[in-house]
Amino acid sequence: MIKVRNLNCVKDNQTILKDINLTIEKNEKVAIIGPSGAGKTTLFNILSKLDESYSGQIIINGHAIESYKDNKSFASQIGVISQGIHLIDNLKVIHNVLSGKLKDWSFIQSMISLVKPFEKEVALEALQKVSMAEHVNKKTAHLSGGEKQRVAIAKLIVQNPNIILADEPIAALDPKLAKEAIQLLIHHLDSKTIIAILHQVDYAKEYFDRIIGIKDGCLVFDIQSTQLTEKMIGDLYA
Repeated sequence: MIKVRNLNCVKDNQTILKDINLTIEKNEKVAIIGPSGAGKTTLFNILSKLDESYSGQIIINGHAIESYKDNKSFASQIGVISQGIHLIDNLKVIHNVLSGKLKDWSFIQSMISLVKPFEKEVALEALQKVSMAEHVNKKTAHLSGGEKQRVAIAKLIVQNPNIILADEPIAALDPKLAKEAIQLLIHHLDSKTIIAILHQVDYAKEYFDRIIGIKDGCLVFDIQSTQLTEKMIGDLYA
């Protein structure tokens, strides 16, 4: 569960987020939509601990976000995927997938695994789920954008966090690959809470249970996806 209470963010005397209050329950699939500059990515960065310039309270699975003092404890709760993908191109696919295990390994294990991968079968199983097992030893730089996004999903499967934060994960993909990627994300991480920032309203309505609209830093609506109307969409993007 995520609770956001009285969240405000002001930068350079400009209000980025204003009085955001949200509760997202376990296993919910939530899409966040809104125009460019609405504050969506700032909210994402705050929830993923990339931005600490805010006031208010954020509770993740019963604990204040600031109580997660190290990356390993936070990675057990939160997994991140974005259009930037955050894979290391110079590494083989298997190493990028197994980076999802870093929260479970010691520093020495992590270093040794770069030479002789630990838990290779775990990586292969995850890659098989996203139809990428044949690329296990390929350098990641040689993959297409759609293939990289599949590897990023395999990494999340290995990481096995409770919550997935996705920042425009399909923005750089063509429509066919975008649909495949969102289907893989929802299908293979169905037991997780998923919060995704999306530009594609149609995908938000089709694949997510709940839709949150943000405009000018304010929460405009928070509804079930079946309740979203064309007028609401028009007003949000006007």
